[in-house]
Amino acid sequence: MSTILVVDDEPDFEALIRQRFRRRIRDGDLAFLFARDGAEALETVERRPDIDLVLADINMPRMDGLTLLGRLQEAGDPLATVVVSAYGDMGNIRAAMNRGAFDFLTKPIDFADLEATIAKTLRHAAALRDARAAATEVQRQREALLQAERMAGFGSLLAGVAHELNNPLSILLAGALLLQEEAEEAEVPALARGAERIRTAAERCARIVRSFLAMARQQEALRRPVAVASLVDGALELLAYGLRSDGIEVERDVPAGLPVVLGDADQLHQVLANLVTNARQALERHPGPRRVRIAARAAGGAVEVSVADNGPGVPAAVRGRIFDPFFTTKPVGAGTGIGLAVSRGIAEAHGGSLELAEAGERNGGGARFVLRLPQAGAAGAVAGGPDPPLNGGAPGGPRAALIVDDEPEIASALAWMLVPLGFRCDVAATGAEARRLLSSRDYDAILCDLRMPDTNGQALFGWLEAHRAHLCRRTAFVTGDALGQTADFLAGSGRPVLEKPFVPEEVRRVVAALAAADGPGDR
Repeated sequence: MSTILVVDDEPDFEALIRQRFRRRIRDGDLAFLFARDGAEALETVERRPDIDLVLADINMPRMDGLTLLGRLQEAGDPLATVVVSAYGDMGNIRAAMNRGAFDFLTKPIDFADLEATIAKTLRHAAALRDARAAATEVQRQREALLQAERMAGFGSLLAGVAHELNNPLSILLAGALLLQEEAEEAEVPALARGAERIRTAAERCARIVRSFLAMARQQEALRRPVAVASLVDGALELLAYGLRSDGIEVERDVPAGLPVVLGDADQLHQVLANLVTNARQALERHPGPRRVRIAARAAGGAVEVSVADNGPGVPAAVRGRIFDPFFTTKPVGAGTGIGLAVSRGIAEAHGGSLELAEAGERNGGGARFVLRLPQAGAAGAVAGGPDPPLNGGAPGGPRAALIVDDEPEIASALAWMLVPLGFRCDVAATGAEARRLLSSRDYDAILCDLRMPDTNGQALFGWLEAHRAHLCRRTAFVTGDALGQTADFLAGSGRPVLEKPFVPEEVRRVVAALAAADGPGDR
């Protein structure tokens, strides 16, 4: 059905239209709306977005047809308009055509001409609507492609940064664990608590680094049921001092009984912490009062978490670029432009979204971001699930492990974690040294770094396949990243992977996988 708005101050004209088109109205082919002047017509257009065509007289009280035409043409998607004027009023008709009218009719109306003009204009309106929709879709796809290209380059950068952080983080984690263990054995509780705080912070850093790598690999996030309230409280607890010292009042509106969401708790904590940090920074130069409001609500099959502030807001000119990598509205040195890009990437990896929304009067006109996440359900529980059980455990007697890594601190950390599992460890700093050791004896477990200066892990594995094939199934790889050709090799080898930075539980899991794959009869 096509909807036509007729704008004319003559009451008889409405009756004529209804009489002439009664069959098409009855058949549901056409629907007519009527207005007495331009002002009433604009109100109708505002109220009825389904209008396809406007048929407007030029000479009317309050607002004439030419003024109405100009106002309609100011819209982003102007309506097709046919103007009606007295015969011989060519000056106004010409002015109407110059202002964007599609066609014109003269009074007295020739209804056969009117029907033909309506049919032609509706075809034009439909074609124009389809063309605009196609152009919008092309633009959307172009922007999506550009964003994908940006995120691909951004992911490579993140992967490089993550790789450089992984080795020192592994050393820091191992050192903190060793310090905590020794402090507990020496009964120095204060030192043990300090070491535990270092370990906890290092583990959080490690999880963030892994989230960067997961984005770079474009992998799905590890999704498990997470309570939204705990995510919000964790972000606020982390940033409490900065908010308090800046005099920012925090309003928390998270009702009890919200459905849990599917997500990686550390990654989602990172998103909320980034949004609250952005809000705090936006309020730094705001005279006050300063407010940040975090609200959550169930919406369909999802939960929406909004972070809003009453600061200056996001200028309209940059709203379309706010999620672009490296774009920032902050002063030089105050922002990197990667926080929102990373946050949106994490949200989309969770099957959700992150959008800049209208702030609303309640938030004082500042910025408002909405994080939308799917609720946890029966189907979602399969996506994450608990970690598989650790099989094997510590061996019954002394066993031999070979650690191949050119970083002495990493090798020492691995050896320290393997000893409690019943292993005696040899260490090789190069691939050549590893080949010498492997040529003369067997090992129950081989933990080999992938990146080494002389013979890398892939080349060493190839040597094992050719010369000591039975040791291949006892080999696991240690890596700080797994992208590109490295990822292809790891997938093809079928061997367990220990990702840096690692903790004892992960080392034990990898050793258990090696023991399960090898079996007692293979030794």
